[in-house]
Amino acid sequence: MKKLLIALGILIVGVIIFYTGYRIWMKSDFNKICSSAVAGYGVSDRAEALMLLIGSDSESLDAKNHAIWALGHLRGAEGALPGLLPLRTGKECDHSKYVCQRELNRTISYLDHSGINLVWFN
Repeated sequence: MKKLLIALGILIVGVIIFYTGYRIWMKSDFNKICSSAVAGYGVSDRAEALMLLIGSDSESLDAKNHAIWALGHLRGAEGALPGLLPLRTGKECDHSKYVCQRELNRTISYLDHSGINLVWFN
């Protein structure tokens, strides 16, 4: 019984450490994406900067996909929803031609509050 309790304690501590590390990693990526967009487009509002990046013809699809992911984790970015809806193709993901439809739909779901996003950042 004592070994089982020790194993359970180690498992719980491991899960807490993993979750904390995951949150730190996600927050770091989020901050990099937002900071890059703000610096690149010269606006202070992160949602606006991300939308400018997404709408730019000079940005790669990879950069746009990262910006869409960041919008989905940005608290208060609901105003970006009308700009994201036209990006839906209704087709399977084709990362060589369009932004990632799966991530786009997930972000739209988060922004219109029909999805549950437990990882929002300020």
